[in-house]
Amino acid sequence: MKISQRLDYNRLAEILFDLGAVEHETLQHILQQSFNTGEIFPEVLVREGLIADWELSRIACEAFHIVFLSVDFYEPSMEAVEMFDREALHKHNIVPLDCFDDLVTVAMPALTPSETLVALSEQLGKVIQPAVGTAASNRRWLMENLPLAVAAVDPNGALPANGDEDWGSVFDEGDAAVLMELNGEGEGDEEDENIVDLDLDESGVADGSIDLDDLIS
Repeated sequence: MKISQRLDYNRLAEILFDLGAVEHETLQHILQQSFNTGEIFPEVLVREGLIADWELSRIACEAFHIVFLSVDFYEPSMEAVEMFDREALHKHNIVPLDCFDDLVTVAMPALTPSETLVALSEQLGKVIQPAVGTAASNRRWLMENLPLAVAAVDPNGALPANGDEDWGSVFDEGDAAVLMELNGEGEGDEEDENIVDLDLDESGVADGSIDLDDLIS
């Protein structure tokens, strides 16, 4: 996989804060929720109505210099899809789009961490070229074309296939548990060391000093 910079949820959060798209405290809470539960960070942002799905994908394209290629405009090749484990695709909300010799192009739900893409690449023995898709369209395509048993289809951050459904009612229980932990009412587990506190100066603006190579241990 060849990209110009590391793909990372912490970096995406920093960019969203710099742009004034989402508040600092909210981003920190969603990041912690993502690391604690395995939920997909971009999906949680969209699910909670913190940012529009397409706007998040636009920001990811511009910030990470990756092409936009949604399943709404490019029909996935089943040859490419069948290379992957079905449950892994649901877990990461990734849709394979096409394959060309040893290169496989996949649509991310706005953003997928580099280590996830590298792990999938090593499992396949092929080079994965990521493209920016949208969280909602990826999830809808997977649910419609690669359905799993209800017990298996629980990627924690799954968006409803129907965009008109009530987002809040789907994940009330999970969000309540996370909120209890954030308020110190859980079992007292320490925060994941991989969560990077957005570095703010006295004016409240992120100074952009995060070292991308140090974000993932």
